[in-house]
Amino acid sequence: MSAKTILEVSSLRIQRGKTIILAEVRWQVRRGEHWVVLGANGSGKTSLLSALTGYLMPTAGEIMVLGRRYGRFDWRELRKEIGIVSSSIRQMMVNDEPALETVLSGKHAMIDFRGQATARERARALGAAVELHFLDVPLDVLFDRIRLRNMEHPPITLDDLMKWDGQFQRPGAEEMSLFDSTL
Repeated sequence: MSAKTILEVSSLRIQRGKTIILAEVRWQVRRGEHWVVLGANGSGKTSLLSALTGYLMPTAGEIMVLGRRYGRFDWRELRKEIGIVSSSIRQMMVNDEPALETVLSGKHAMIDFRGQATARERARALGAAVELHFLDVPLDVLFDRIRLRNMEHPPITLDDLMKWDGQFQRPGAEEMSLFDSTL
């Protein structure tokens, strides 16, 4: 598999009982290529894509995605690096799952993800370009910015800021890691 090859399938076979669904499939996809898998109903499209994403164990053959061989790497982690759109994935999802949860499931490369998502993850899942910053400026600079805006009613005083500042603790390293950068 060359550095430009992102998918390589060799001698793939999918068989259920005596029925051969796919036999001797060989396929290579290089970086920058986009493919569509077309075929008649029952031709093996869903089985192929399910095998490529690690949801279906092939009977024989070898699948490598991004240099990682199926069966020798945790594909739950690998799924986070690839994208796939397929009705076969939709068939594995519950019917009443909200669209936002479906998008978040994709971020975590899981079907039916029910974990906790941050507000930023939820906004980004909806396509919002969200940045979260920690404002780290001296109180007098912050007060000047507020005063220049002149939008607060009643106006915020420097004494107000000093009182509020005493009530809040600067985020620790773990909490700061949630922010995009410091302003």
